[in-house]
Amino acid sequence: MMSPLHALPRRLAALLLLLLLGTGAAWADGRDWNSLSPQAQALLGGMKDQWSTLPPNMQEHMADRAEHIQELSPDEQQHVRERLQRWQQLTPERRQHVIQHFEEFQRLPPEQREAIRKQFEAFRKLPPEQRRAMHEHWRSLSPAERQALRQRWQNATPEDRARMQSQFMQQQ
Repeated sequence: MMSPLHALPRRLAALLLLLLLGTGAAWADGRDWNSLSPQAQALLGGMKDQWSTLPPNMQEHMADRAEHIQELSPDEQQHVRERLQRWQQLTPERRQHVIQHFEEFQRLPPEQREAIRKQFEAFRKLPPEQRRAMHEHWRSLSPAERQALRQRWQNATPEDRARMQSQFMQQQ
């Protein structure tokens, strides 16, 4: 069986949305739409019809972020709005795929979630052209090549991983 970290590159796109919205603790009860503040409902308005289909922990995440948006800088507020708009534009199948990955992420042990967050933050700090190049390179690989790369990455030491990243960047 493949470890969750082993499949990280395959899941990175799905996790981007969720990690940027935040990944705090999960709550079991979820949040009723009518319990949201008017401001949160306005922000999440396009999701009203989908709200009851979201997992409780995702409802809590999104509600918490929406309730606290006024505390964010204008740039951060715009970023959250853009993420929500992208979510609303996803097909139902793609949304379900993202939800499944979100739930998998929430089930990981805390140390694995933290490792993924750190990897994501490192990726996010890369210049946009570097991220784009990495994404294009990944998409150009065959399934067999992707699997081989996942295996190499999973078995690599931190030093090996740094070397692999450096070699990749030199090729770009």
